[in-house]
Amino acid sequence: MMIAQSLERFQLALERRNDSRTESSPDRPLTTVAVEEEMQRFLTDWSVPSEFRSFLERHSYDHHVTMGHLTFDCVNSLAEENLDEGNAACVEAGLLIIGSGLNGDPIVLDLRAGTVGYVKNDDLFAEDDDRRPVREVFRDSGLDVGSFYLAAALYQDAFPVDGYEAEDLEGSFSERFPL
Repeated sequence: MMIAQSLERFQLALERRNDSRTESSPDRPLTTVAVEEEMQRFLTDWSVPSEFRSFLERHSYDHHVTMGHLTFDCVNSLAEENLDEGNAACVEAGLLIIGSGLNGDPIVLDLRAGTVGYVKNDDLFAEDDDRRPVREVFRDSGLDVGSFYLAAALYQDAFPVDGYEAEDLEGSFSERFPL
């Protein structure tokens, strides 16, 4: 899918969001911030495609954003999140963590295909003898980032909230959650 359509769909998801508001700050606005130099280096070092880098620059906010039951992380925290000892296997396999599901399962962007999906925490943190390659446990939705979060917002009660539900989903995401 072209980046313009993904951006448009992500914008629609933002309009439907239930962002990270708290009782102490119920009207916390979504404020765009510049992508920090350290984050720019991380994106370059990990060969993040220019189309997605543009997407991140456009959607770099001062806090994470919740759409449906899923979060899109604060862009300037992505390097730290991806290089965390337990999560590094994802980015090393070309799966950039960009958010999380309801139970904390990473939501990842496949840097090769440009699609988004889940990796279960249990698989990331399995004992060495039980650990499988991350690509084997990646549940690809087949959706670009904008479509993924828009479907999560539109189909909030039916859209998979974590890797387990994604794994159990019958049929393709695009068939189950038409946009």
